[in-house]
Amino acid sequence: FGSEAVCNEIGKTPRNTEITVLKPFEAVEIGDYRVTPLPARHTPEGGALIYLIEGDKTLLYAHDTGYFYEEVFSYIEKNKIKLDMISLDCTNVDIPITDEGRHMGFPNIARVLERLSAMGAVHASTKKFVNHFSNNGNPLHHLLEQRAGEYGCSVSYDGCSVTL
Repeated sequence: FGSEAVCNEIGKTPRNTEITVLKPFEAVEIGDYRVTPLPARHTPEGGALIYLIEGDKTLLYAHDTGYFYEEVFSYIEKNKIKLDMISLDCTNVDIPITDEGRHMGFPNIARVLERLSAMGAVHASTKKFVNHFSNNGNPLHHLLEQRAGEYGCSVSYDGCSVTL
């Protein structure tokens, strides 16, 4: 499953797997889950996706993206989405990046969470995580935990397990 660009790239290598192209705002049923791809602000040519995953609980998995497009906020608000968990790109940590950038840091995350909270998508019981770190921000884990805590977020790590 992936965007057209991703599926085209995967299709260049012979595989014994089925490839399914996902399109923004067109939900698909995958097992017990309803997955809605949403456009990510990641590549100049577009096509990158983040994922709203709904089952017994609702997760917004938003990595490899800059600040959300207005149409993503509108979709969440119009559909009255209530998130049990959100995981956000934090590649830049504290390095400034505009909202048009291809990744986020804490200032962008703060604005995303503020918008989602104002519309009721993020609430007191929403588990908030930051993920997708790189050598751009390069903080030590305990310092990253301190910064994330200022925004009510936890820090993902290899082997991290979350119960919703």
